[in-house]
Amino acid sequence: MKRNITILTLIITTTLFYSCNKFSSYPEDIIGTWISVEQDGKEILTDNNFILTFNSPNIEIYADHKDVENGTKWVVNNPGTFRLEENILFEEGIDENGKSYTYKSRINIDGDLMKFEVMEFILGGVDQNYSLDFTVKRIKDDYKSQFIGLWKGKESTSENDKYWDFFEDGTYDYYYFDPETQSYVNNEDNKGEYFLYGDFMVSNYIGKDDKLTYECCFFTITGNTMKWVSKRENDITATYIMERAESVE
Repeated sequence: MKRNITILTLIITTTLFYSCNKFSSYPEDIIGTWISVEQDGKEILTDNNFILTFNSPNIEIYADHKDVENGTKWVVNNPGTFRLEENILFEEGIDENGKSYTYKSRINIDGDLMKFEVMEFILGGVDQNYSLDFTVKRIKDDYKSQFIGLWKGKESTSENDKYWDFFEDGTYDYYYFDPETQSYVNNEDNKGEYFLYGDFMVSNYIGKDDKLTYECCFFTITGNTMKWVSKRENDITATYIMERAESVE
């Protein structure tokens, strides 16, 4: 009888220890920046990606594209807060429209992937009856030092080269070829700004009809060559190839 009690005590103790420690590493593991890779079991188009950043202590920053008065742009939203209760993540904050929000999600971290099952979304005090499953991937690398500088290239379907000059402060200049002057012109109305998250780049700029717009891509840099790839609707993949340049010529 004593032996059975001892074994039972060991089982209960082990079970309690495992239950208490199963998610104990999550507060540390969740810290960092994550990029979306899948939503409801489907690959996310490049321009529809979003970024989640969890900082210590308990500060969350969310970035994605937003419709604004003069178009659409990439927006880094107001910081919110988060807390974990075992594997349940609570996120709270004020959105860009001044409304309070609360997300309740079940998460599972497996290496560099984190899966979300959104169980509840309350906006402005109203339950949105919202459910969503998505997966994000941890961003580990920083390529900014390789990325900044002057590049010359074009989209695979374009005839003329262009120049992009990326600066340390997150802005960039864009030069296009003017057939009338047979020279490259700095589009000063571009108002370009860019954001880097690992090998993911987002640019905001003034596009057609003087409206704000944005583009996203994944990039690789090999030596003095940079390649941008963006998966879009209707199975279209936009590809840019460019070379590092010394000056605009």
